[in-house]
Amino acid sequence: MEDNELEKINLDNNKNDVAAFFAKGILGSIPYIGNITAEIITELIPNQRTDRIVEFLKILEQKVKNINSKVLELKFKEKEFIDLFEDSCFQASRALSEDRLELIAIALANSLTNEEAEHLFAKKLLWLLGEINDMEIIILNGYYYPSYTPEGKQFWEEHNNVLRIPSLTNDATEKEIEEATFKRSFKERLSQLELIKPKYRKPKRGEFPEFDNKTGRIKSSGYEITRMGRMLIDFIHEHINE
Repeated sequence: MEDNELEKINLDNNKNDVAAFFAKGILGSIPYIGNITAEIITELIPNQRTDRIVEFLKILEQKVKNINSKVLELKFKEKEFIDLFEDSCFQASRALSEDRLELIAIALANSLTNEEAEHLFAKKLLWLLGEINDMEIIILNGYYYPSYTPEGKQFWEEHNNVLRIPSLTNDATEKEIEEATFKRSFKERLSQLELIKPKYRKPKRGEFPEFDNKTGRIKSSGYEITRMGRMLIDFIHEHINE
């Protein structure tokens, strides 16, 4: 880096100026979309993990190469797309795996050629990807693949360490209690996001529903995957090799 370039940065200022300067230089090395995205990136997340953002943009570039460059530039000026792009960059800055970056890039790239309804779905999809972790995706897959099917049996065997919840008997160890609590919290999170929903037994005629003493709610017999949960898993299956 030349001395006169360094002089352009006020090192007495906060570190955002330095981060933004370096980010622009790095993004400029991505030929197709780097220059288009540099200004948005440096304004949006100058203090975030730029290495993950750059990796995300490299993946995104491969997904949008077939789109006319003029069309792409115009798209990046639309407030709706900028909204999606900001969401994507935030998710990318938190992503811990290449697969997660791939999913975020695909969801954003798909929105480039789709209408308003698809834009809203892409935004919802990106939000959901940011709300669940990799273990919760495995658990959601467990509901997608029922254990009694051949595919489900194989999936449950491969991910038994994540899907199996220890039975809490009177002689359960502290470790088993912690593990069960931990895994149940993942299911509760998936339920809050409406990716899975409780299943209820239909009471016999003349009987009242059974209530859970701990929650005060009607007792469920487990969970089942929702339509939105299936849509999310279908998207993941379509674009990521398991």
